[in-house]
Amino acid sequence: MLTDLSGKIALVTGTASGIGRGLAEVLAERGMKVVATDINEDALAETNAALSRSGVPFLTSPLDIRDAAAWEALLDRAERELGPVQLLANIAGVTVAPTPALELSSEAWNWVMDTNVTGTWNGVTAVGRRLRDRALPGHIVNTSSTQGLMGAPNFAAYNAAKFAIMGLSETLRIELAQYDIGVSVVCPGPTKGNILNNSRKIAPHLVNLGKLKGGPGFSHYQMPRDVAEKVADAVERNQLFVVTHPEYKAIFETRWRVLEAAMGNKIDAAAESNIREVEGASLACYQDALRNY
Repeated sequence: MLTDLSGKIALVTGTASGIGRGLAEVLAERGMKVVATDINEDALAETNAALSRSGVPFLTSPLDIRDAAAWEALLDRAERELGPVQLLANIAGVTVAPTPALELSSEAWNWVMDTNVTGTWNGVTAVGRRLRDRALPGHIVNTSSTQGLMGAPNFAAYNAAKFAIMGLSETLRIELAQYDIGVSVVCPGPTKGNILNNSRKIAPHLVNLGKLKGGPGFSHYQMPRDVAEKVADAVERNQLFVVTHPEYKAIFETRWRVLEAAMGNKIDAAAESNIREVEGASLACYQDALRNY
């Protein structure tokens, strides 16, 4: 696991703004060499300037995370110029403007799922396989959301993608531990990022801000830098969940109570024993993760 980040190489996606840029800067300050990527090549210029001031070796490069071949080419370049990537932070993501599920187009659904889920998967497999094959310790950070822990109206595709990333990350946590690769999944709440405007720049025909649904809006936000510091701390502790906004606790607790009520109380002892046997790796994962908080 990466308990000491100094001198290691990190690859961070979505670094043109928001949490991605904040994390690239925080990791550089902690002594990491950084590969900073984003699909918006022009906006990477500001990230490039910020990393230049850090004094650590780095490279910036455009990357469409949906392109598996582009991942491999970038990792090859990173190894030539900096060394093998040992920390992957999958921060990049997209969304569409709030839209009721039955009004969401198939194109919009596929774009959100392909970018957020398949894009994350491409990074996980490209970096994870190299770490495994080189017997290098490492860490993978995936980005879910508070909307990966609860339902929210008008965000069907985004919710589905973020729930999927939660499941993927927990599975990876179990499977990759044997290779000395840690896994964290970040669940940000309201943060002063720019996901909606950035998504509109990538696919303006899918992100129609003129159709925004009315209703109350957030008035309290964390800053990307605050979230980035929490993510970096979690990597050093090999922390499974990074929940940035404790203000959501009441919602999460109520969701759990609904699940608990749905189970009833008629437990079959033999079935419970069998489930613990079959799902023992999952139980052990959560028990182990508790020690890192």
